[in-house]
Amino acid sequence: MKRIANWAATTDTGTQAASNSGSGLSARSRIVFVVVAGVDYRYELRRGDELVATGHLSREQPLAVGERLEIGGKHVIVRAIEPLLGKHELRLVVQLVRDRI
Repeated sequence: MKRIANWAATTDTGTQAASNSGSGLSARSRIVFVVVAGVDYRYELRRGDELVATGHLSREQPLAVGERLEIGGKHVIVRAIEPLLGKHELRLVVQLVRDRI
C-alpha cells in the first residue's frame, strides 16, 4: 500500500515560549500526521493460462475479485488478489474479457 504522510502543526492554547519566539509555534505545539493511503498492485494479465503482460497499477480504492476494469485499453476481470511477502504491493491476477461478437 502506498502511504503519503502529510503533516500540519496544531497548537493547544498557550503562550509563545521564549525559546520558540518568532517560530510561530507555542510551547505546547504538536505535529499531527495524516496518512493518505492508496493501493499498489503488481498485475498479471492473462488470456486463459497464457501470461500476456505484467505491470504495476495504483488505485485510490482497493479492487475486489470479480470487478471489471480497463488496463491498457483492454477490458479485464479481477480473478485473484494476494499479498506479496515483504512487498508493499499486492499481486493482482486479471483475465482478459472475451469480446462479444
